[in-house]
Amino acid sequence: METSKRLFGSAGLTLAILGMLHLATDISARSQGDMPAIFQDMEAYQIRMLGTYSLLQFYTGFSVIMGVMLVLYGLNVWFTARGSFSAIPKNMFAFNVIASLILFVLTVVYFHPLAYGFCLAAFLLFVLSSLKRFQV
Repeated sequence: METSKRLFGSAGLTLAILGMLHLATDISARSQGDMPAIFQDMEAYQIRMLGTYSLLQFYTGFSVIMGVMLVLYGLNVWFTARGSFSAIPKNMFAFNVIASLILFVLTVVYFHPLAYGFCLAAFLLFVLSSLKRFQV
């Protein structure tokens, strides 16, 4: 069970690191001074939905939320592995395998190799952890 626990925790850390890298990249891109023309266009495009927001605010908000959610999800998995690992039911192992597979597929479609490499690693770690835990 110790190997399964380490694999499970490593999958969580992989996702948390991906979220931290995303947030760091997002912050550094915005601190580079002049905004590219596309960002200026996004800032100018206004969305009216319970207030007025620019498309850039929407984009930034979703980007930050994505990074934070990856960090939180990853740390939740990691803390679970360090705590009550033996109490995790089979369906939670299945959930993490399926969730990480969905993340992997979406990153292949919409993002770059670094992102889908991290998601593939998390998926494989969840699969190996499940196989080891339940001796399938």
